[in-house]
Amino acid sequence: MHEWHSFNFQVLWPEGQAPKWWVDILILDGIVRPVLAQRGPSVGLWRIHRRAFRDAHGHELTFDCLTARDIAGTIDADIRENKAFHFLRANRLLEKYSMRVAGPGVDAICDKTWPTELQAAWPSYINGVCVALLRLTEALKASYDTFPDINASQVDVAPIERSYQELDRQLAQIWQDYGHRAVLHHVNAIFAYQPVMAHGLLISF
Repeated sequence: MHEWHSFNFQVLWPEGQAPKWWVDILILDGIVRPVLAQRGPSVGLWRIHRRAFRDAHGHELTFDCLTARDIAGTIDADIRENKAFHFLRANRLLEKYSMRVAGPGVDAICDKTWPTELQAAWPSYINGVCVALLRLTEALKASYDTFPDINASQVDVAPIERSYQELDRQLAQIWQDYGHRAVLHHVNAIFAYQPVMAHGLLISF
């Protein structure tokens, strides 16, 4: 039976500092991507969730997979043996890592205030969004003349940080410049340009 399994990466976020969003992109590229390359056929759906609030979870990236329990255990082992994971721990960038079962059913990761029909459909949508983010990250990374290899025998923190900071900046810029047309407008078009309620206002994109 397939269940949703959550792999939670709590990124160190000292008081008085901004979140290190570039670490999320390193996790996506260095951990999530190789896991999916190896275990993808056994994963029904997947997504990532990024957040940073001053609460018990703090700055956290969650990698959710809809898969069998034994495959989830294998993914957990893959993560713990991953060189990028060891890099994050060795350089005190990762405060905590954990795995948990989010629940059975395709709707287990959804907001329970949503209609049941939306809960059944939404995981396929967010999976597609996350696949697009992963492909975009791969394409941007491939455009670099050189990019430091986190799997090398010796890795310096500074060039890794600079490179992933720049990658994160480029992703943010693409979202800022093209997210309205490439994402919001086209989703709105699929729903026949019907306005959506946002911050108390009906808006069309």
